[in-house]
Amino acid sequence: TNGVPEFRADESVYYAKVRYLSGTLSVWISEDPIFTTPVIEVPIDLAPAVRTGPDGRAWVGITSATGFSQEGHLLESWKLNVCDEDIVSVNDDLLPSSSSLLIAPSPADQQAVVTLPSEVVGGWSLRVVGMDGQTVFSSTGTVDAGTVTLPAAELAQGQYAVVVTSADRTWTTMWSVVR
Repeated sequence: TNGVPEFRADESVYYAKVRYLSGTLSVWISEDPIFTTPVIEVPIDLAPAVRTGPDGRAWVGITSATGFSQEGHLLESWKLNVCDEDIVSVNDDLLPSSSSLLIAPSPADQQAVVTLPSEVVGGWSLRVVGMDGQTVFSSTGTVDAGTVTLPAAELAQGQYAVVVTSADRTWTTMWSVVR
């Protein structure tokens, strides 16, 4: 297993760091937020695979899988650094806080309630986006609301991205609808 922790389906938290620098992809996985030795390090040229737009920008995405078992993955925070410096630990500002977008229950079959992050100010907009990129539900409101009810019963079973935007901030989390 070359330094990979034994994963347990008991709501344990695991930390990961991925670095692509000078043609080398390195991955660290740990049960604590300190990264010492990568568990994977491979030379790879990603440039031919990255399709940038006319302005030179590219989209960055994250995905995860368990293989043959079924397990929920919750990405609590992430940060993209475009620099030549190495990150050797997770700073407190990267760890989950009360500013997370919370949805309960998830998965849901009838309805779920989104608790808006504490940093939401003034007006906000919420979109539920299917894996095909189509918005299947949207709502707007003011910070006074504090919560938004999602109509799971009206949506097809599957995975959705819930996106909340307020002022110049955006929060995104995944949500599941089951039958």
